Amino acid sequence: MAMAEGDGKITHVSDTALMIAACRAYENGLEDAFVHDPFAARLAGERGAAMLGALQHANVLRLGIAIRTRFVNELLLDALATHPITTVLSVGCGLATLGGSSFRLSCAGSRSTSPTCSVTKIDSCRVRKHAAGASASRWI
Repeated sequence: MAMAEGDGKITHVSDTALMIAACRAYENGLEDAFVHDPFAARLAGERGAAMLGALQHANVLRLGIAIRTRFVNELLLDALATHPITTVLSVGCGLATLGGSSFRLSCAGSRSTSPTCSVTKIDSCRVRKHAAGASASRWI
C-alpha cells in the first residue's frame, strides 16, 4: 500500500512520517509556533492528519515534535554558522524538511569555503516516493 492511501491506521513504520509531518503542520497554525514548515501540510496530507487525530494524546506528540524539531534545527544552524560544514547527511529523516526554509537558507550562511553546503536525505523507498510526489526535496 502506498503511503497516501488508506485510512488513519498505521500499517507500516514509514506511515509515521506522515503523522510527524502532520505535527509540524499543526504547529504552523499556532500564533506562538516553535517551528514553521510551509511544506508540512502538503507532505502530511489527509492521512497524516487522520493518524495524528486518532491518537489519544496527540497534543503530547505535537508538542514533543515541535520541541525536538526546534532543538535539532537550532543545533544544526549553530553548527553551520560556526564550523566549515560542506555536507549534511540526514539518515532516517522521514518527511522532515529540517524546519522548513530556515534550514535550507542556513546552508548558504555556512562558514564553509564552498559557496553552499550539500544536503542529502536518506530513508525508505516508500518515504522517498511519497516525498518526491509531494515536494521538491532532494533524495538519494
